[in-house]
Amino acid sequence: MKKIILFVLLFCSAVSSYAQNGFIVKVKLTDMDRYKPVLFYSNSGKLITDSISIDENGYKVFKGKVDEPIIANLTVRAHPMLSVRIGNNRVSPGPSLNFVLSNDEIEINGDAATVYMAAVKGGKANDEWAVIKEETGKSTHESWMLLRKIYEEYKQDKDSTRLIQEANNRRMAIAKKTQEINHDFANQYPSSFMSMYHLSMMLNVLTHEELAQRFAKLDDTWKNGIYGKRVKAKLEAVSATATGKEAIDFSKKDMDGKFISLSSLKGKYVLLDFWGSWCVPCRVSFPHLKEVYAKYKDKGLEIVGIAQETSQSLAENKKKWKEAIQQDKTPWLHVLNNEDVDQFDIVKAYGVSAFPTSVLLDKEGKVIVRWVGAQKEAMDKKLAELFDQNKQQ
Repeated sequence: MKKIILFVLLFCSAVSSYAQNGFIVKVKLTDMDRYKPVLFYSNSGKLITDSISIDENGYKVFKGKVDEPIIANLTVRAHPMLSVRIGNNRVSPGPSLNFVLSNDEIEINGDAATVYMAAVKGGKANDEWAVIKEETGKSTHESWMLLRKIYEEYKQDKDSTRLIQEANNRRMAIAKKTQEINHDFANQYPSSFMSMYHLSMMLNVLTHEELAQRFAKLDDTWKNGIYGKRVKAKLEAVSATATGKEAIDFSKKDMDGKFISLSSLKGKYVLLDFWGSWCVPCRVSFPHLKEVYAKYKDKGLEIVGIAQETSQSLAENKKKWKEAIQQDKTPWLHVLNNEDVDQFDIVKAYGVSAFPTSVLLDKEGKVIVRWVGAQKEAMDKKLAELFDQNKQQ
């Protein structure tokens, strides 16, 4: 009995020591004297940028502590191979190294120019991830080189559409292959931290059913961690707004400061369009939505644009929101989710994590269908079915 008690005490002491000691990240990259490594991670909901490292035996050393394992990013400032510039403007940052930051000693070795391919040792999750890291790192490198090529083609010839499209298609194929590698990893390591993380990065790719099935197959180990909670929140929100469910009511101010409530629109078909002034695909879809609105407005269709802006202040968000509406001349109802978001968050309630997303409601306020991304043909087909059906009745 005494031996058992002693073992428990020693185990608890080891766990306590682990938590108190925190992490040590040792970084050795080529050209570190010229290009400084910077560590980004979040802890307790706060984003931390750590550029203060200690020099130890040729390594840059970062020290700290995290509440739970988290995906961190290591990048190299000002390296010419890690950004794309047109003139004096940086138009695209390069990829960074993703790794699991846990309260362990972690060692990173690589080339500053390809920091995203650096080798990572230390911590159980990083050691598991190493099984596929070399292959996915090569894919990241190929995709980044293709993106640089796209911008080079654009700078030399803004009409080189075919070459740009070919490179972009290849990048999409690489991304799909990486997703397949990550899925195979999850099947092999269902209790791995990385399996849950990779699933949380697929929220906008998988259908609700696929996401639920994959989540169920994973071990419970990380389901209450930061990434498991994200998956659960997405599943719960989408379930609450699934086909046939009563749409969640909301009330928000329009551009004139007057309240618009979803429930007041019952008796009409309603298309909820989630967008943002910053979202290029959203705004590219507006000419089609204007055609749809002109065709069906008098037949009983209403569109409600729900904007999610990304600026720091509400005033700046309002400014960008209103400017975009005026520039695009979108004539339907509009609300800004950022306003009074602490009282009710429409984007969160509807489980929207990709823009544009559209949710079509019937006259009773029930969900007919959800589209992620601009789904022109599917939308046209569904609306034609609905309004032709009404005409026959």
